[in-house]
Order: sequence, then C-alpha cells, then structure tokens
Amino acid sequence: MGSYLAWMSPRLIEMRRVLTQRGTLYLHCDPTTSHYLKTLADAIFGSSCYRNELVWAYPASPSASKRNFPSKHDVILRYSVSGDWVFNADAVRVPYAESSLERVRYAANASTVMAGRSIELQEGGKLPPSVWSDIQQTYRYRAENTRYPTQKPTLLYERMIAASSNAGDVVLDPFAGCATTCVAAQRLGRRWIGIDVESEAVRLCRMRLVNELGFDGRTEELTEPPDRDDDRQLELIPRNQRLRLELWQRMQTEAEAETPPCEGCGRAPGMDYMEVDHIIPRSRGGEHTWDNVQLLCGPCNRSKGNKTMAQWRRDRASTGSR
Repeated sequence: MGSYLAWMSPRLIEMRRVLTQRGTLYLHCDPTTSHYLKTLADAIFGSSCYRNELVWAYPASPSASKRNFPSKHDVILRYSVSGDWVFNADAVRVPYAESSLERVRYAANASTVMAGRSIELQEGGKLPPSVWSDIQQTYRYRAENTRYPTQKPTLLYERMIAASSNAGDVVLDPFAGCATTCVAAQRLGRRWIGIDVESEAVRLCRMRLVNELGFDGRTEELTEPPDRDDDRQLELIPRNQRLRLELWQRMQTEAEAETPPCEGCGRAPGMDYMEVDHIIPRSRGGEHTWDNVQLLCGPCNRSKGNKTMAQWRRDRASTGSR
C-alpha cells in the first residue's frame, strides 16, 4: 500500500495542476484503498475541496463468502480545486420513488412536510443521493462489455461527466483502460483525452468509438509525451528552504538591495525572518506557481492568514494598520 500511494502521489499532484478552477476530480477506487486515498487527496487538494464520497452499490449477485458480508460496492471520491465548481443538477436527475409520488398524489391524506420543510417534487426527478444503486455492473450491459478486467459501465461515468462539465469541455482520464470515460465524454459532446500505458487500451478505444457510437473521426495516438506549451510556469516549484532562497534572490534583484523589504510592512528583517506565502491561498483556488508565491515577514504572514493579498491590504487600510 505504501508503494501504491507513493506511485499515486505525483499523479494526483499533476491532476490537480491541470484541473480548471471550475473542474472536478472523480477518484474511483475500491474500499481497500479509499480511506488511504482520501487522506492523500486531502493533503494535495485541501480538505476544504472535498465534496463527496460516492458509493456505487451494484446489485448483489450470489457470493461464496461465509465469513464476511459480500463486498458489493466501489467508492468514488469527489474533489474540486476552488469553491466555484460546475454542477449540473438537472442533467443527472433520476425518477422519484413510487412512495414519494404517492405522497403527492394523495396529499390530502399524507403530510407534505418533512423535517420542517415542505416537500416539492422537481419536474425532472430528484438528485441521486450519495449511494448510487441504480446502475448495474458492466457484464449486465452486453453491448458494451469488452471483458476488460476493470471495465465500468458507461452510464456510471456519463452521470459524473454530465454533472461536472458542460458541452465542449475537456474530460481527462489518465487511466483510460478500455475507454469508458472517452466513450461517455464523446456521447455527451465533450472533448476528451485518454492516457494509458497499454497498447490494448488504444485498440479498445477505437473499437468502442466505432462500434458503439459510429464514430468516424480521427483519433491521434501519441507514444511520447507532448511538449508543454503552457503560457505560465505551471511546473511544480521547489519548496521549503530552496524555494525561500530563490524567492529571496529574486527580491534582491528586483529591489536592487542586499536586504529587500517585506511586501507587507516594508520592513527589511532579513531572509531568516521571511516566510513563503501564497498571494491567493490555495484554499481559495490559488495555484502553487511562481506568480502566486512571495515572501512575507513572519508577523505579516500570520496577520494575512487565509486572505488574499488584495483582501488583506483592504482590511489593513480600513483599520489604519501599517
């Protein structure tokens, strides 16, 4: 498990890096790893960016287990990178239970209030709860079953993609496998990128797009990672002492001074008293990139706390603080 988490860490870091500010990560795993991956994702995305633990509970088939309850569910962890994420509730509504419909049909004889709130049924149905038990395992959907060992039903991924993206958005699956995400994205009018180390994944992707969707467009297979064309320095920047030293050297160059001043108070206490700060905190959607880090003296850094630099300066100005 330690090796697996060490392998997943840089991949989750890269997923966070390329996710848009309104994007969502769905991390599909099984119950043996979900609690470890949640701790890891909390550290990388921030616990404030955790949105849901979804449980895909597929209908139980006979089990040979006699000493344990049969395991019939997967876990899907959902994270955003900011407080403004896409969520299309109307795109993923499901039918109400018959009991709810009966309550409305015979409202004169049944309460229309629950937990102090009136019950109002939406025309398109209800939002699925965090336990999804209405989607069966892949082998039940014979038309799409490729017998790939970890294949998931397209309906499952269509729900996630429809909820958290809009037409024309890009959907990335860095573990594409038999291309279920790619097929679901294509079906919903999204652009998509699938990544996998197995050549079989490329063959299955093309086969499924043609057979299931009649797709006759061009797909491009890359055997080498493409060159980056970022217009900003999005690569991971060094941390801790090395990062502080490099920022200090930049400040010296810009200020043309051996001991440059703090960006907050203007005092020049020296590098040993300076701390790395995110101009826009990561919890507010700020990225760990060169244009979002600075050095502040210790008192200023603690005073700024979780505020953006602009907000902190406004607050200081309103109170007359220096």
